[in-house]
Amino acid sequence: MKVLILFGPPGSGKGTQANKILEKYPSCIYISTGDILRENIKQNTNLGKLAQNYIFQGLLVPDEVINSMIENKIKNINDNIDFLILDGYPRSTNQLEFLLNLIPYKSIKVIYLKIDLKDVINRIVYRRVCPKCNKIYHLIYNKPQSNETCDNCNTKLIQREDDKEEIVTNRYKVYLNQTLPILNKIKQMDIKFLEIPADKDINEIFNNINEFIKN
Repeated sequence: MKVLILFGPPGSGKGTQANKILEKYPSCIYISTGDILRENIKQNTNLGKLAQNYIFQGLLVPDEVINSMIENKIKNINDNIDFLILDGYPRSTNQLEFLLNLIPYKSIKVIYLKIDLKDVINRIVYRRVCPKCNKIYHLIYNKPQSNETCDNCNTKLIQREDDKEEIVTNRYKVYLNQTLPILNKIKQMDIKFLEIPADKDINEIFNNINEFIKN
């Protein structure tokens, strides 16, 4: 199985690029640990209750929890897919080592979307989500037609708890301290790696990613 890992702090555009990749390569499978954890929090599962205590403080969920979740997902994937996209995993060197026990390193490609804290805050703090249909808006770049009300279902938009500035700032610092060391380890291995400034045009970023995928 081939794996494409999307690296980058919160707000770097990993989800946006993943959706563009899926449009180009529809037989891919996309796994976002953040989406999985948020869904479990919404459903009030045991995993959700455990994860909520960490996420709402801007902390990383323990490795053993995330590793188990990813392992179960990978075991249920058909090998005939083009490739698997991982967003939000691995986020520690322990998680990277765990993944390398599941997937040969020569089957892995890594993309790093680099962005600074100021741009992260501008992207995330102004984000709003419809709690009914899950449509995402941005109060600067993608405003709803009516003041903070969903265009689709007229539901009042909300700000996720983990999108608030204090938590975003802490998540970014945690990312720098705990996740960036993975990149150093990856660069020491024979893993294909591409770094892209995340403040570039969305389509330009995707074109770079697509060339990287094909080569």
